[in-house]
Amino acid sequence: YEGATDGGSKFVVAGLFARRSEDIYENFRWYNPVTIPTYNIDQSDKVGTFEWSRPVGTAWQLRAGASWQTRDYAVIDLLFNLFGGQPLDYTLIEDTTEKGVWASFEYAPSAALDLTVGVRYADFDYTDNETRPFMLAEALPHGSRVLPRFALNWKPADDWTVRFTAGAGYR
Repeated sequence: YEGATDGGSKFVVAGLFARRSEDIYENFRWYNPVTIPTYNIDQSDKVGTFEWSRPVGTAWQLRAGASWQTRDYAVIDLLFNLFGGQPLDYTLIEDTTEKGVWASFEYAPSAALDLTVGVRYADFDYTDNETRPFMLAEALPHGSRVLPRFALNWKPADDWTVRFTAGAGYR
């Protein structure tokens, strides 16, 4: 939903709910005509966002927002369980939640130049029932973080844009 106020503020409210339940079949050899189910995935995603913006003068824009996102994920990987010593019906369960608020200031002194400075406060929560830490390539997010952002866009010609962006984040 999008809206505006008489004072020039704009706001956007959005939400999403998605669910997936799927069996994935694989054939491991080109000469083997048998395709077997190897994965069963059950996933649920929920997202909610709110964004507010307001011009301040002719060159400044103030933006702020909040977001909430959660994913519940369960997968049975038959082959991984078989060769990993788990019961065949062992289900990997992952639950992630991210909540955050953010604010940014945008300054556009001309059509060819704009500068953005912002900050996001994010709270991550990740839980799973995985007991093999050697399987993780990197540390999973947990706890609260302040994530700064800086961006400079310069358009020297109609067909060219030079961008410089710096910040911290997690994906």
